[in-house]
Amino acid sequence: MIGLRSKIKWHSGICRERAILGDFVICLNVLLQSVAKLHFKR
Repeated sequence: MIGLRSKIKWHSGICRERAILGDFVICLNVLLQSVAKLHFKR
């Protein structure tokens, strides 16, 4: 669980930086892919 939370924090940090640069769509794609991978691992 700790590793999972750190991954989410890491992704959110990248999202904030990329959103400032105007890459919000790429940020959403990365989050969707990571969430999909977590669901498929179950």
